[in-house]
Formats: sequence, C-alpha cells, structure tokens
Amino acid sequence: MKVGRVEANDVATVVFNDDMALGGAIDGLLGRSFLSRFDVTFGAHEWRIETKE
Repeated sequence: MKVGRVEANDVATVVFNDDMALGGAIDGLLGRSFLSRFDVTFGAHEWRIETKE
C-alpha cells in the first residue's frame, strides 16, 4: 500500500464494490495496521505521515 511518499508491504486490506459503503465523501480508511508503521501527526488543518527513523 502506498500513500504519498510512504509505502508498506503486507498490509491487510478490504475492498468494497459499493461506492457508498463508506459514505459519499470518503475515499477510504487507513487503519492502525498501516499507520502504526509510520510517524503520524494530526493537526487542525493538516496531517503528516512520515517514515519512522
């Protein structure tokens, strides 16, 4: 799975065939199995995901 400049292998995924499965304005979800591999910072107006050092 690749998001921006970060990438992880062997991430469990689920694919929905229904465009409205998560709601009309949501493209997808990133879960803890993916995000725990990176340094993630959530702010009021932006979020960052970077490779752990």
